[in-house]
Amino acid sequence: SFLTNIASSVASTVSSTISGRTEIQTKVIEATGDEKWGPTGKQMQELAQASRSYEHFPQIMETLWERMTPEATKNWRWIYKSLVVLEYLLRCGSEDVVMEGRMKINTLQRLHNFQRIDEDGKDVGLNVRQKSKTIVELLRDGPRLEAEREKARITASKFAESISSEDSQARSISSASSYSSSSAYPSSSHYSTSHYSSSRSSGKGFGDPTYRPDMPSSPPPAEELKDEEEKVIEKKGGVPQKLIVPVVVDEKKSMENDLLAGFGQAQQQQQQMQQQQMQQRQLQQQQMQQQMQQQMQQQQLQQLQQQQMMMGGNNMMGGNNMMGGNNM
Repeated sequence: SFLTNIASSVASTVSSTISGRTEIQTKVIEATGDEKWGPTGKQMQELAQASRSYEHFPQIMETLWERMTPEATKNWRWIYKSLVVLEYLLRCGSEDVVMEGRMKINTLQRLHNFQRIDEDGKDVGLNVRQKSKTIVELLRDGPRLEAEREKARITASKFAESISSEDSQARSISSASSYSSSSAYPSSSHYSTSHYSSSRSSGKGFGDPTYRPDMPSSPPPAEELKDEEEKVIEKKGGVPQKLIVPVVVDEKKSMENDLLAGFGQAQQQQQQMQQQQMQQRQLQQQQMQQQMQQQMQQQQLQQLQQQQMMMGGNNMMGGNNMMGGNNM
């Protein structure tokens, strides 16, 4: 499946380059194609996450509206699948999807009268009519839509917590397994007290090539064994190396850990996207405030200019009156 995902990603990138569309636009088109299946849950989740991106949101919505236009295509599946994706984004995507859906509600209402009969005489337009009505009702019922979005948030939060809990358990088990494996040493049955004593009396020891430590035996005293090890180090001038015991990796557990790590990366990416979106919104708010301040300053300046003009006009009228009085 890993190779399949890579191949799909490469194909999507190549298709985007050839068609001139962005990668996210290509993903929208793939999710709303003319196949008899889909869109898949994975595709909709990816689009919902991407809808929180300041860059991707307009590309997603623009492509969806284009796919929903009856005049643009005769393939009813494009329209129906686009409605399915839109409904999912209203529940699980960015709040901006809700705002744009309400702005484009007339486009959705026009689909209430969508008519399409397939070659078998089946009214396939019925699916489009029903789905468009469901979405319009959801957009008009604010409390219900907010409840649906909150339900989706709770479900996503519980899923993330379960993944985090499983990840912690997996790490604990992995750590315990690693500690247990690293604590393992060769079986003490390889040593025999009698064999060890005879080897010392005959001058044979760890440094002697004829010495056979792999013979079935029982462990020597700890102090004597330590003395022999020190002799080996002195003779060879080396440093004792820690015994490395190979750990057999459970492929199934390894795949589970990879999946958990993938979910963790997805959560981090989502948090980063949310932070970027918040920063962009703050920047937009600051820009709007600056524009409002500039407009207020311009209005004040215009008012001052008008007052000055009125005062100048009054002065001129007063001067004319005085001149008229003098003439009289």
